[in-house]
Amino acid sequence: MRFFKLLFKIVFVLVVLLLIGGYIFIRTFDLNKYKPLIAQITEEQIGRKLAINGDAKLGISLIPTLVLNDVELQNADWASAPFMVKVEQIEIKLSVLPLLKKQIEIDNVTILKPQINLEVAKNGLNNWTFEKPDAQTAAQNVEQAAQKAAESGLVDDKTAQKAAEMVKNNPKSALLAGFAAQHVSIENGTLIYVDGQSGSTTEVVLNSFNLKAPTMDSMIDVDFDALVNGQKINGTASVGSLNALLGNKPNYPVKANVSAYGVNAQVNGVLNGIMSGNIAFDLATQVYNPEGNFSAPKVNLSTQAKGDLKAVTLANLVVDVNGNVITGQVKADISGKLPFVDATLNSDKIDVATLMPQPKAAFALPAIIASAQASELLPNDKIPYEFLNYANAKALLNVKSLIVNSDLSLQNVALNASLNNGVLFISPLTTELGGGKLDMNASVNAKAQTVALKLHGANIILQKLYTPLAVQPNSSNFGFLDGGVLDLDIDLAGKGATVRQLGDSLNGQVIVIAGKSTVQTGKLQILSGNFVTQILQALRLDKNVDKNINMNCAVVRSDVKNGVFTFPKGIAFNGKKLNLVSDGKLDLNNDKIDFTIHPYSGEVIDVNIAQAIASFLKVKGTLQAPKIVLDDAQAIRALVGVAATGGATYLGSQLLLDNDSSPCYTALKGTPYATRFPAPSATNQATQAVYQGASDAVNGGIDAVKDTAKFTEDGVKDTVNGLKDAAKGLLNSFKRQ
Repeated sequence: MRFFKLLFKIVFVLVVLLLIGGYIFIRTFDLNKYKPLIAQITEEQIGRKLAINGDAKLGISLIPTLVLNDVELQNADWASAPFMVKVEQIEIKLSVLPLLKKQIEIDNVTILKPQINLEVAKNGLNNWTFEKPDAQTAAQNVEQAAQKAAESGLVDDKTAQKAAEMVKNNPKSALLAGFAAQHVSIENGTLIYVDGQSGSTTEVVLNSFNLKAPTMDSMIDVDFDALVNGQKINGTASVGSLNALLGNKPNYPVKANVSAYGVNAQVNGVLNGIMSGNIAFDLATQVYNPEGNFSAPKVNLSTQAKGDLKAVTLANLVVDVNGNVITGQVKADISGKLPFVDATLNSDKIDVATLMPQPKAAFALPAIIASAQASELLPNDKIPYEFLNYANAKALLNVKSLIVNSDLSLQNVALNASLNNGVLFISPLTTELGGGKLDMNASVNAKAQTVALKLHGANIILQKLYTPLAVQPNSSNFGFLDGGVLDLDIDLAGKGATVRQLGDSLNGQVIVIAGKSTVQTGKLQILSGNFVTQILQALRLDKNVDKNINMNCAVVRSDVKNGVFTFPKGIAFNGKKLNLVSDGKLDLNNDKIDFTIHPYSGEVIDVNIAQAIASFLKVKGTLQAPKIVLDDAQAIRALVGVAATGGATYLGSQLLLDNDSSPCYTALKGTPYATRFPAPSATNQATQAVYQGASDAVNGGIDAVKDTAKFTEDGVKDTVNGLKDAAKGLLNSFKRQ
C-alpha cells in the first residue's frame, strides 16, 4: 500500500514538473521572430508574398495553441483584388509532450473568416497558378527550410530530418511534409470567383468545414455546409488516408453524399494517380432530383462513371423521369477547348404528360386554331442560344413509343442530332405517326440567331393521329368515318433573339392536304372558344343539317414572308354538297387576322343560295379579339344584282364565281403539289367566263349603293327571306345553261 502511495506521489511530481516546464517554454517562446522565415519559405515555394500582419503567439491553456492573426497572401499582379487569401485568424493546437522536445505534432487547426479571391482573366490566365519551381527544386527548398527551422530552434533535428526524407521520396508532398493535423475546421469563410471571360461572378459562403483524420493511416472524414450564390450545398465524404494519398497508392477510396440546389448525389468508388497528376476514376454514381425542383419532375439517375481528366464515360446509364426510363451510354471528351459529348440513348416508352411536375395537356392544336391569345402564340421570351456554345455533341435517341397524351402517340421515334461550334443540326427526326411517316430536319445557329425547320409527312390518318377525330358508335360529334389521309410539308426559317422576333421574321411555306373522306358533321369537341368555332357555327357545320359530307379534298396552303402568313385562296374544302374557299392573312408582327370565307353548296337550289348570301363571312380583328362579321362588299354585290334584274343574272353570276369547282387545285397553284388535283373542266371555265363581265358590272355600282342605302348584318339576313322567289328564277336560268 505504501508502495502505491509513493508511486502516485512520484508520478504527480513528474506531471507538475512537466506542466511547469511547458508553461515556462510557452511563456518564453517568441514566435514573432520566425515570421520572416515563414514568409521566406512561402515565397520560395509559390512565388507570392505572405504577410502575417498581426501577432504570432502561443496561447496558454490546457492545450498549447499557436495563433496567427491577420494573415494575407499576395494576389497575381493582374488580378482585381489586392490579395488572393486573407484570414482573420488561424489557431493551431499542438500536442503537449512533443512540443517540449521541440517536435511539432498538430492536433487541430481552426481557420476563422478566410476570404479567398479566385479570378480568370479575359486572356484565360488564372490567379491560382503560381510561379513556383519544379517539384525537385521545391523538395530541395523544403529540405533547406527544414534545416533552417532546426538551426533556429523552431523544431528539433529529428523533425527536420523526417520532413526532408518525406519530400525526397515524394517531392509533390512538399507542403504536407513532416506533420498533419488530426482535425481541420473552417468557419465563416467567403470565396469569390470572377470569370473575366464570361463576365460572371460566383460567391461561396462557407458556413462550416470539418476534416478529421486521427492518424496518418486513418480514413479522412469531411463534412461541409455552404451557400453558392444563395443556394444551399452540404454534404459528407470519406476518403483514404493521408499516407495512402502521399504514397500515391492505387485505388484510393472515395465515398461522398452531397446535396446541392435541391439535388442529392452519391458516389462510391476509387481514384488513381492523384499525386502524380494523372488522375483517373471509377465511381458508381446516383443522382436524385425531387418532384418540382428546378420546375422539373422527379428524376433518378444511376451510372458507372469512368475516366480521367481527358475523357469520361457514363456506362450503364439509367435515367428514370417519373417512370419514363431512358438507358444508354454517354461519352465525353473534355481535353479540348469545348467538351465533346457522344450519347446513345434508348427508351421503350416516354409519356410526355408525366414530364411536368404538374401535368398539363401536352398536345395542343396550333394556337392560331386552339387559342385566341397572341401572347401564348408568340411570347417575348429570350431564346437560350447560349446553351449551344457550351459543348459540341452527337446524339442518337430511339423511343419505341412517345405518348403525347391519351389521344395522341408516336411510334418508333428516331432522332439523329449534332452540335458543332454553336450550330445544332437535327438530321433527321423520323417517326411513325397516325399510320404514316413523319420526317423532320432542323437547324439552329447560335451566332447568327437563326432557326430553320423542314417537316414532311405522308399518309397520316387523322383519326389515328388524334382519336377524337374518329367517329365513335352512336356519336353525333364531328369526325371522319373513313379516309382522313393527310400529307403535309412545312418549310420555315427565321431569325431573332426572342420567340416573337423569330416569328415576325419567318419566311417559307406551309401545306397541309387531306384526301377523299367521309366526314360526319356535328360538334367539334377538340375546338372551343375561338374564331374557328365561330366560323363553323356560322356555317352551321356544327349542326347535323347534312349528317355526312363526302369530301373530295381539303387544303391549307400558306405563303409566309416576314412573319405574314398569306392564304391565296389557300384554305379549301371540296365536297359533294359543300365547297368552301378562304382568302386571308395572319400577321404575326401585329397579331391581326383578316380572312374571307366563301361557302357554296354544290347543288343549286333556292335554300342554298339564300344560305350562301347569309354566309358571306369575314374574320377580322386580332387573335386576342377576333370578330365574325358579314362581308359587306360581297353581300351588297349580290343584292345589287337582285335589285337590277329581279334575281336572275347577277346574283347567279356571283354565286357561280364563288363556287370554284376545283378549289383544292386553286389552293395548290404554284406549289410542288400543283398537279395533285385536277384543274376545272373546260365547261366550268367557260361558264365562269360568261358571267365574269356581268359580275364586274355589278362591282362598279357597289359604292353608290353603299352611299344610298344602309346595310347591316341584320338587314342582310332579313333580306334573305325575300330572295327565295328570285332564287327559284335563278335556278331555272342555271338549268337553261
